[in-house]
Amino acid sequence: MKTKLSILFLLLALQGVNAQNYQTVEDINDACAALGFSGNDEAEITVDRILEQIGLTRNFILQECPEINNAVAINIEVGSGKKERFILYDNSFFNRINDKANNDWAAISVLAHEIGHHLNGHALNNKGSNHKWELEADYSSGFYLAKMGATLEEAQSAIKTLKYEKATSTHPAKIDRLNEIEKGWRKGMENRPKVEEDIIIMELEKGEECFLKGGTAFNRGKYQEAMEWYLKAVDENYVEANYSIAEMYLWGKGVKQNFKKSYSWHRKAARLGYEPSQRYLKRQMKKW
Repeated sequence: MKTKLSILFLLLALQGVNAQNYQTVEDINDACAALGFSGNDEAEITVDRILEQIGLTRNFILQECPEINNAVAINIEVGSGKKERFILYDNSFFNRINDKANNDWAAISVLAHEIGHHLNGHALNNKGSNHKWELEADYSSGFYLAKMGATLEEAQSAIKTLKYEKATSTHPAKIDRLNEIEKGWRKGMENRPKVEEDIIIMELEKGEECFLKGGTAFNRGKYQEAMEWYLKAVDENYVEANYSIAEMYLWGKGVKQNFKKSYSWHRKAARLGYEPSQRYLKRQMKKW
């Protein structure tokens, strides 16, 4: 007998990342019921690592469900009217989004987002997704990843892969989601052991020293100061600073958002052999 998925909450955390997304109860049923469920040790370890940051144990079941092209926080009816909390996920989707983000934090942030839905009680009633719940889960994701040691850029990397900038009926605009992740990340950073970030090892080259000072300023929300240090690092031929400046123009951090300038700085970094900028430009070329 097919497992009945009584979906109390279907949150597609990253709508539009790939061509096909399952939006309805019937879609999830068709995709999962016939295929059955399987587990993934790596995913379970990751979920437990996330929960360790806030001193909680897992009170939901994590199951792999291929071909749903997403991760979903839901309740499943398991018989006799009893329901269990589940997070269903497509491991291939995780691999694709990590490739797009060029790091391993993207998939972790998706899992953290879905955990945030369960822990905030979003999957416990019959209503669908809304902006408030999505932003609360984004905030939670940022908080968890900060505690785990992710940088702000890494915590936001999954959402940055979204193709759609504007809000939908169920999900906030991309920039609003990035801002909420940043708020959660900064809150999580407050309770992390402080690192003596201002002590720069004397053996560092001048360009690297400027770049690290720029990163320190950026992480503290002092974006204009960060830009000044990054520009000094560029003057000292520190290649990675070109990428950081490009990202600041892309997201309007400390400067007015300017896509042309962002592209120009990525081109500078790419010409100097910086691979993340080279990959960024290739993705832009495909869009055109």
